[in-house]
Amino acid sequence: MDINYIKDKVNNYEFCDIEEIEDIIKFIIDQTKEKLNINFEWEIVYDEGGRVKFERSSQGYLQLEIGEWALAEIKNNKELGIEVSKEDERKEFIELILQTFHELRHIEQFYNMQDCPIENEDTLKMTRESIINEFFTGFINRFNYEESCLEIDAMKTSLIKTSHFLQMMNANITPDEVFKVMKEKELQYLDYNLAQFGNSYESAISYFERIYGKFTTIKGIPEIIQSLSKEDKELLYRECQDLINEYNIELNVEKKLEILKEISLRLRPNLKEKYPLGVIQDRTK
Repeated sequence: MDINYIKDKVNNYEFCDIEEIEDIIKFIIDQTKEKLNINFEWEIVYDEGGRVKFERSSQGYLQLEIGEWALAEIKNNKELGIEVSKEDERKEFIELILQTFHELRHIEQFYNMQDCPIENEDTLKMTRESIINEFFTGFINRFNYEESCLEIDAMKTSLIKTSHFLQMMNANITPDEVFKVMKEKELQYLDYNLAQFGNSYESAISYFERIYGKFTTIKGIPEIIQSLSKEDKELLYRECQDLINEYNIELNVEKKLEILKEISLRLRPNLKEKYPLGVIQDRTK
């Protein structure tokens, strides 16, 4: 797709219909696929948010959904002659790009954990979180999102890449404005002390880097266990009572995370194939 066409649409987003906005998202995704050399399937859906699907495609590819609902509603209302807020339209345009880069980062993360495993500190921590989340469903999104390596990395990366993209497009949108939208549209709904992020792009990046990889507490395990199916709950106590006892008396958060990973691998042995890096143990630190 011609970059000058995309620049024109970015700089005139308020005059674009939703199909032209989708061309911008397609450009971002195509550029990312080419840069990363990763094959994955994707679609834009009339929904809120975005996600990397849990299941793979029939060809074995990761699957990405980008939800355009908020901005599409504004565009639809404009076409119907309904007055809309220019400020809201600007925010939702920025948020859609932030969301796209956020989910693209998750694609890259899972590719580096599953398809082409890269063994480093980052992928090992992300793999551990993913494995725990496979058995203890909701571990990341419901209870520990704010400390998740996967999510902090995706948020920081989306802030950086959205800012860089808009600068490359010569858009009249500063990195500080991008962060302001992230703060309003994403961070305020999370359990963060927003004052810690400051009010600038630089202060936000600095705070993301400061909290990345530093689990200070583990939330939600009793609630998750309570919500398990009867079969999984019985399996847990039958096969992992020794690890449960060890987890309950352990004080070190890193070691507790390793124990949760061991439990998940013991009860879901197929995860060893899905996450090749998961068999690397680190219980000695």
